Amino acid sequence: MKTTDVHYLPEFPDGNTVYRLLSSGDEQFYYERTNRHIPFITKEEQSFLRSSTIGVAGCGGMGGGLNGIMTRLGVGVCFGDNDTFDTSNLNRQAAATIATLGKSKAFSTAHMVRGIANDTTVTVYPQGITEETVRSFCKGCSLICDEIEFWNVGARVLLHKIAREEGVLIMTAPSVEYMTYLSKYDSSVDDITIEEVLGFDYGEAVYLENCIKSKTATLEERTRVFESMMHFAAPDLFSYSPRVYSAIRDRALKQGQVPIVATNPNMASGWLSNHVLFALFDQMGIAKEKDVLVSSAREIFKLDCGRHKMEVLIKKSWLPIS
Repeated sequence: MKTTDVHYLPEFPDGNTVYRLLSSGDEQFYYERTNRHIPFITKEEQSFLRSSTIGVAGCGGMGGGLNGIMTRLGVGVCFGDNDTFDTSNLNRQAAATIATLGKSKAFSTAHMVRGIANDTTVTVYPQGITEETVRSFCKGCSLICDEIEFWNVGARVLLHKIAREEGVLIMTAPSVEYMTYLSKYDSSVDDITIEEVLGFDYGEAVYLENCIKSKTATLEERTRVFESMMHFAAPDLFSYSPRVYSAIRDRALKQGQVPIVATNPNMASGWLSNHVLFALFDQMGIAKEKDVLVSSAREIFKLDCGRHKMEVLIKKSWLPIS
């Protein structure tokens, strides 16, 4: 795997190359553009943030927004996605425009964040999360946001597996109707794993993902992946809102697409971004906001804007919905 250091992407970037976009080093510009954070974030804390890197696995509805927010926060970003934009992405994905249709999500996102600022380091994996890229991806991150595409369970399990080995925290907050469910996977505590949540190991996850991609998956296999992923993304939805669950299930199994409302990814990514910031404060040993930190993957924060509710879910059983 080739890695190339540049300040901006070349006109015709290579899809097999990892690009590290170097910081301009302009400290005056950096602290001027992040000055409005004061006093909520001090200059000393901002310096720590500047040295941090947030990994974002996926550049779609949640991932694209997160990369933009993290760049504006003054944090370095490392992101990967091997997909291209299509028309259905225009309702929610930050770097999706008429001009980027058919183009690489990773490279388009790189252009987007470089259009915001050039004083942090940006690492771009156009190959996405693969066995060849995943360890390098994880090693370079202070924290990772799992925003991998719904059906790509092989890549998701692989990311979590290697992040555990490298001791990197993973956070996620999927966008579901007008809700989001915030959770984290922390290898430093006695926590459940993504394999336990989904109900299958890496080998089986790769098999199921390949079957779905090649359109050879049986209805039973697709249903199993769907139910496992809904348990990961929104564990109480089956009982909390059967109508919403059924609507998502019907479209996912009939069309292969999971419905998503344009307004919700921005809300969910903003909420997740605040908790990413709190987690970075925690890494700094700063006490503020500790009371709102999710402790482990057994504890999930649910925010339901449609019903004006916020609650903490404690899961005792992680068997997928039958």
